Amino acid sequence: MAEPFRFQVITPAGVVFDDLVDGVVIPASDGRMGVLAGHAPMVALLSRGELKAGRQGLDSRVWIIEGGFAGVRSGEAEVLTRLVEELNPLSEAGTTRA
Repeated sequence: MAEPFRFQVITPAGVVFDDLVDGVVIPASDGRMGVLAGHAPMVALLSRGELKAGRQGLDSRVWIIEGGFAGVRSGEAEVLTRLVEELNPLSEAGTTRA
């Protein structure tokens, strides 16, 4: 079972997503990149594409982002992007905290 870590999606307008996830797939400029707990610290340039985050036993979240940057450090990861659109929005009872 994957260990959860904190993941955030942030735009200039504010925090779009902030919750624990088991894994993230990021559209890095040089290809798709997976991030799990314990990933080495890094910063990546992002391309326009599909950003996925999931937690075992819960629905995955999927967004289209317009590039930006991703950062990973001990116990957390974040995506900074100018524009984001969720492809499968969940109800307010979902895991999103703004």
